[in-house]
Amino acid sequence: MGNEASAGSIPLIKPLRTVFVVGLVGLATMVIELTATRALAPWFGASILTWTNVIGVVLLALSSGAWIGGILAQRGGSLFGLRNVLLLAAALTLPAAFLLRPLSEWILPPPTAMNPAIAAGHVVRGSLIVTTLAFGPAIFLLGMVGPWLIHLALQGSSRPAALMGRIFACSTLGSLLGTYLPAHLLLETVGVRWTFLISGLVLLSAALILSSRRGKPVLACLAALLGAGVLCLIGDPSRRPPLGEVQPGLRETSVALDFDSAYQRVRVSDWETKGDGGQVQVERRLILDEGQLEFHSSFVEGSPLTGHYYDVFAALPALLRQNESPIDVAILGGGAGTLSRLLRGTYGARIGQLFNVEIDPTVMDLRERFGVESHPADHWIAADARVFLAGAARGLGLIVLDAYSHQIEIPAHLATKEFFALARSRLATNGILAINVSSADLESPLVSAIRTTLGELFSQVAVSSWPGSWNVIVIAGDQAPLLDWTRDIPEVLRPAAQRLRSGWMPAAALSSPGRVLTDDLAPLSKLAREIR
Repeated sequence: MGNEASAGSIPLIKPLRTVFVVGLVGLATMVIELTATRALAPWFGASILTWTNVIGVVLLALSSGAWIGGILAQRGGSLFGLRNVLLLAAALTLPAAFLLRPLSEWILPPPTAMNPAIAAGHVVRGSLIVTTLAFGPAIFLLGMVGPWLIHLALQGSSRPAALMGRIFACSTLGSLLGTYLPAHLLLETVGVRWTFLISGLVLLSAALILSSRRGKPVLACLAALLGAGVLCLIGDPSRRPPLGEVQPGLRETSVALDFDSAYQRVRVSDWETKGDGGQVQVERRLILDEGQLEFHSSFVEGSPLTGHYYDVFAALPALLRQNESPIDVAILGGGAGTLSRLLRGTYGARIGQLFNVEIDPTVMDLRERFGVESHPADHWIAADARVFLAGAARGLGLIVLDAYSHQIEIPAHLATKEFFALARSRLATNGILAINVSSADLESPLVSAIRTTLGELFSQVAVSSWPGSWNVIVIAGDQAPLLDWTRDIPEVLRPAAQRLRSGWMPAAALSSPGRVLTDDLAPLSKLAREIR
């Protein structure tokens, strides 16, 4: 009645091999999961919507794989079969990065058909389909490994509980290592495609541990290694070629940079536009993640302005009800410095300290490509906007919020009553807060919620729009009127100031208010998808 193994009974796999294999599988699984969202970003962004689909597919694939793996193991699953499962999982992982582009371009509509009103729906459906096709099969097979391996390891074991404890512990430690490797090492040093290739090689190593020293498994692994080497010689599969003409008179002509940073996919490209007189204008744009027609910095050769909403923000210091002392400015989500260049180039010493806050330091390092010249009073700060403001001094004459987690959504923690209260506490007496909101409608649910939340704190709130774009400018302050339209405006900024004034609407003149956004509840993603 003892629990010792019967005479001659031996485990089908040695315990040391078992813990190594589960550790490697746990590592590869987490690397694939965390890299998948980053790999999808050039087409679907890296918002919570994409993350939800990736996590959901991974969990469903792992659970269904575990179910089937347990059934197959109980029905006589062998070490040979388990090894083949790992080989197949490795074979599916190695080319994963190279499948994303054709799958995504097959599912998504052309860039000219995309706009913020319909983009979220494509993100949800498209990222779910692509994640399922590109990563679901490999993760399903990896889910089979655990119960199959446990079944083989426990046969003949005299200490099953202790062995199970080591198996789960090593699986968790492998997953822990796989959690940190992509963000802190692999994505920044070798990129997305090499990260997937490394994951495939890790799984090949696990298969080799289960193999004999000779025979077909070794040859299969060597062939896979050779195939991985060939894939590495192929160009970056997520690098999009120039789009060419996407609208009449607008075409992307060349791509200067296209790479992965720690935060996002970064693309710098040149665009040509034709004016009414047929003259060609060259514009350099910074495009992030899934953006194609959307951009986050702009530089027009031979022009002090951009022709975009940045020019309206640049006009604000001239309209402020300030004395003639220098105005300190903080730009939250400053990108590669477009607004910094406009302000410094237009006002010179009239702008005091200028804080360009951008969470991605790689993006800030591109500022010279966007015509930004160094100035001793300019500060380039790589930080989250809210973290920066928490440590900033009071006295800012202008705070501009132009931060986006993807193309249509302000990060939720930067659009709440608590954040706006923090911003208000950092403004000078006559200072204003100006926000770029992605919407085509001054009374959309998103704009209504933001202006209503601002109205809880500021005595004056007004909105305006940039004609022909999805840019609504929301301005808040405690002086009435907010802006002094009678002030002398620099000649170069008068067209932008006129555009701002032509669309100017006090919040009180708009329809029913929206919801108040708080740190506890700020459904920015949902509001951005709603159309009035």
